[in-house]
Amino acid sequence: VALSLPLLTGAGLLARSLQNKMNFDPGFNRENLLLFSTGFQPSDFSRTGPLLKQIQERMADLPGVRAVGMSRLPPPLASSVKVSVDGITPLPEEDMFTRWLLVGPGFFGAAGIPLLAGRDLSTWDHENAPKVCVINTAMADKFWPNSNPVGRRFTVRRSESDYKVEIVGVVENVRGWWLKDDRLRLAYCPMLQYLPTDGLTLLVRAAGAPAPVIAEVRRRFQDIDRNLLLDVKTWSAFNDERESESIWLSRLSSGLSLMALLLSCMGLYGVIAYSVARRTNEFGIRMALGAERGDVIGMVMRETLRLVLIGIAVGLAASLGFTRILAGMLFGVETTDMTTLALSTALLLSVAMLAGYLPARRASQLDPLVALRHE
Repeated sequence: VALSLPLLTGAGLLARSLQNKMNFDPGFNRENLLLFSTGFQPSDFSRTGPLLKQIQERMADLPGVRAVGMSRLPPPLASSVKVSVDGITPLPEEDMFTRWLLVGPGFFGAAGIPLLAGRDLSTWDHENAPKVCVINTAMADKFWPNSNPVGRRFTVRRSESDYKVEIVGVVENVRGWWLKDDRLRLAYCPMLQYLPTDGLTLLVRAAGAPAPVIAEVRRRFQDIDRNLLLDVKTWSAFNDERESESIWLSRLSSGLSLMALLLSCMGLYGVIAYSVARRTNEFGIRMALGAERGDVIGMVMRETLRLVLIGIAVGLAASLGFTRILAGMLFGVETTDMTTLALSTALLLSVAMLAGYLPARRASQLDPLVALRHE
């Protein structure tokens, strides 16, 4: 019992964590969202700008879609950069790093991220235009609380060179379900101003069935460059792939917990059944002296309950230590979650009491004369 309870509690926490991940709101609309990812070959590096513009133009009028946008990585994946903010110097070390994501025109509409202030990024934000970006509310609240950040500037610190960026818009926070912090600072910068050379992800919001849209996007990519390899995923498939380790771990722990529960109950049943069998004479005497069947069942169940409660007390203490190991794997649930502890305890107690009831019931049905003669 003591060994089974930590496993049951751990499985319950992982199951609840996985459920939270599947149901939580990441801050953008996931419905009918398709991701088309492609990588650029070294031979494409010199023509990244024209290639991005061509893809953008060719995909702008796709039939059967609500919106189309581009990003270097699928949202909300983003790399990290070091920044300094005008008027706030020096920044603490933990505040010097901000996530950023390179995106193209139409990205926010395709991803379903609400624009709260300022303007969206456009085709005019190209390599020859002043460097601009759109930030999320977490970054706005951190560096410009209670004021409008549109028009403000900050400096991006990079190994090659530093440069200033003007804020032209503010959008709602986006939270990927593998991120614990919904206050993650994020800046969106135009792809054409930085010309990523490794590839892009095309975000397409389908209006209906995705199959015709996928076929048309593939055809247009082939028209642009037959050497572009295209990987197509729905947003759900992308997230399932990202969370495959969590899903596998949750299923494994559930299987181990059920096995531990089964072994615990079998062991408990065997111990109690053996104990009851050794006391057959005693039960015969008790019933011959007037004990009712309910008295025999109650006596065995009280002894079983005492045994199980000792195991649960030890198991609860072990659970509090064991679940700390899982802290980094949990999402939206604490290691000391009382609901999970209570349900795990109740399940184990119910199964254990059932294992004790069966031998007790069999003992109560003995004929007193047979029981008295039992050796």
